Amino acid sequence: RKAVAHALTGGAHAKATVGATRYDLTKGSLTSTSCAPAKKTASHDRTKKRVVSDDFLVALNVTNAAGKARPGMERKRKQILRFAELLDHTLSKTDLYASDSIRLVDEGCGKGYLTFAAHELLKKKSQAALDVVGVERRRELVDACNWACRDDAGL
Repeated sequence: RKAVAHALTGGAHAKATVGATRYDLTKGSLTSTSCAPAKKTASHDRTKKRVVSDDFLVALNVTNAAGKARPGMERKRKQILRFAELLDHTLSKTDLYASDSIRLVDEGCGKGYLTFAAHELLKKKSQAALDVVGVERRRELVDACNWACRDDAGL
């Protein structure tokens, strides 16, 4: 009681916000003002800047024509794009991007996802003449990679 009496006679200062109203107790008088809630920023919803576009993933059947990952391929899409980021980070510390020609050989390339990602990265970041080769022993995987290259002249 003494604290409330002291506050009302001017001995205290207090501020509080309840909902959209701000209360201020100063020198025994209580005032209230309306305040709008702070606007939420969507800074965490930014579109991530990629080092390569994922357009080449359509030819590899990882994404559809709209750029959305096919069912069961979202993790593979993320892996491929993350690999390109890591490769770019590593190559940026060298003078490879400034080279006149670059030859990349991927031995045991499988379906070639990472080989194609490396090709896209080098094509984007370098003016060099590119020679990218994927070496694979399994015929069905070689056929799938050749089919992807046939459909997309950029690969």
